Amino acid sequence: MTEKTAPVSPAGLSPANLTHTPVPSPAGLSPANLPHTPEPSPAGHTLYERLRDFDLPGIVVRRLQQADRPFWLAFAAVFLALNLIFLFHGAHFMFGDHDWKYLKHGISLGAGLFEGRFSQFVPVTLLSRGEILPVINNALGFAGFALGVAMLARYWRLPHTKTACVLFALFAALTPYVLSFMYFAFLVIPVLGWNMFVIGSLLISEKEERFSLRHTVSAAVLTTLALGGYPPVINLIAVAFSVRLLFAALFEIPSPAAATPGTPLPLSLPAVLKTLCRRFRWTAFNLVLGAACYKLCLWALTRTGAVNASYYNLQTTPLAEWGAKFLLVSRDALLQFSATLPFIPAAYKAAAGIVVLAGIAAALLRIFAPFRTNAPAALSAASGATVSASVADTAAANSDAPDMPYSFSAGAKIFVIMLLAAVFYAPLVTLFISTSLAETEFSPRIDFFGLMYLYAAMFALTLKNAASAAPVAPAAAPCAITRPVPYAITRPVPCAAVFCKNLAVLGAAAAAAIAVNCLFEAQKVWKLGFDAEMKLYRRAAARFMSSPDFSPGHRYIMVQGGSLAFRPRFYHTPYHYGSDDLLGISYVPGMNPSVMWNYYGVAEYADPSAYVYTFRPDAAAAAAIGNARPWPAPQSTLVQPTASPAGQNIILLILSPEGLSGLKSTYGL
Repeated sequence: MTEKTAPVSPAGLSPANLTHTPVPSPAGLSPANLPHTPEPSPAGHTLYERLRDFDLPGIVVRRLQQADRPFWLAFAAVFLALNLIFLFHGAHFMFGDHDWKYLKHGISLGAGLFEGRFSQFVPVTLLSRGEILPVINNALGFAGFALGVAMLARYWRLPHTKTACVLFALFAALTPYVLSFMYFAFLVIPVLGWNMFVIGSLLISEKEERFSLRHTVSAAVLTTLALGGYPPVINLIAVAFSVRLLFAALFEIPSPAAATPGTPLPLSLPAVLKTLCRRFRWTAFNLVLGAACYKLCLWALTRTGAVNASYYNLQTTPLAEWGAKFLLVSRDALLQFSATLPFIPAAYKAAAGIVVLAGIAAALLRIFAPFRTNAPAALSAASGATVSASVADTAAANSDAPDMPYSFSAGAKIFVIMLLAAVFYAPLVTLFISTSLAETEFSPRIDFFGLMYLYAAMFALTLKNAASAAPVAPAAAPCAITRPVPYAITRPVPCAAVFCKNLAVLGAAAAAAIAVNCLFEAQKVWKLGFDAEMKLYRRAAARFMSSPDFSPGHRYIMVQGGSLAFRPRFYHTPYHYGSDDLLGISYVPGMNPSVMWNYYGVAEYADPSAYVYTFRPDAAAAAAIGNARPWPAPQSTLVQPTASPAGQNIILLILSPEGLSGLKSTYGL
């Protein structure tokens, strides 16, 4: 029987249809591709064949060829730069006052539970078994931090060029704010890498066009771990997400339909809100879910007694104080750009301020001057073609082809300006939430997750704005004077965008150079201060160990008045706000000096469980404290053995008049 075929009309032979008519090739009729011939499956191969055909070098080469070179170049630049800058720090194995116990005994997984940081030491436990190791400690911390910075460039959708990604990453990473966590060796791995968790969560969330359980769970878990590791990362969450919203509003809104060809296309507030809500609804949902999981974990751990709910880290601002706190935050939103601290001098603030001003100028230029969108979305509107919203958004975000100019409506301008203002409030979320101003206001530890990334955002804004600026005609030079066209983008727009970028690059280069200088100076000051303090403590140890009343086999309660910090002696640059971590405190913890004293004896003679503020002296100890004098007087050191089994073995050391007064006040003497 002859198979019937449909009649062919002349319309079916048109060139347009012939172009897209598939013609089977001889290769398409090979036995392997016949309708009922199954294709060979790799699962059918034996283990021997799969191992024999496994080409590891070829796989590595293909992976390297397909790698995102700007991304990995940014990562490598930051990683190598930080390791080089802190080479002296790593070679001398520098550490702070909290590290004595952890250096000797390691970091337990639950060491941060008492203050609600239930996941703080998960990274260091997995990567180094809880040990603080020379060189490796810094290298692992810098690797996580560098990866997070490179991921941030991808999340904010910087121009995908090696120059833009590397410049952004180096400016973001070369900052004196990193010093806060370089002082504490036990926090280098646990804290420096949380930006990788936060940005990873945001990147995963943005992949969701509709609900995905896998993406939602992954993003929520990463957010929960980051908040449980160091709660001030909420500043980074706020900065990264608010900046992403701002960039989307400025650069990624699809073009509306043109009412009159050649006129600026009005971009209304509903169009902006609709696009942002559609694109970022799952990001907001995942962030809220992660924060809720964090609070649920805190509640459960508090019920078990593992978390001290009264600890200052966990106290939040009452609702009745929100008004006053908002006024304080509004003031600090401006002061944060001028507040100087140790190793964060006015010169660095001025250079970084240039970047901020350039970023603000670029944003205002984008808001108030007509600008060009990218081709696909606008072409679809002009030609009548149908393009999905997601495709149009993606094309508008990634294409560099210029199209018709359009501008924000009045309502859209106000909204985008409010987004810009929110970016400047985002680094102060922790200050608003916390009740402890001393720990959160102008604190470099807090600014490491906030203000530092705000500087990076302003730099990124200038790069994106310059990349999106287009001349009137593709053949025209960026600054060429062209024939005036009604409502068209003219010469000042691209020139101003490029000027803002160049100004930001100069400011960023100056800020990075000053920051590197400050990082080296900090290492010098820290090393000199540590050596000077240890020499003093060795002299004190030699004095009381030579006492006939001292016995290495006994356990003594170390009653120390004062904990001298010698680092300020070697730093001369003026600053307005102090910082204990960067400069102010001693390398020996005043509340429990026993953890240090056991490093310098033939036996562990100091009782590590006895804290100065919990010690209650008996009559003999009280008399000794009352008769003591500050160092270097002979009465500044005393070894008092117990006179009875119920008595107290104490070693008294008075280092300063303030320390002696503090002891007398604490013990009511």
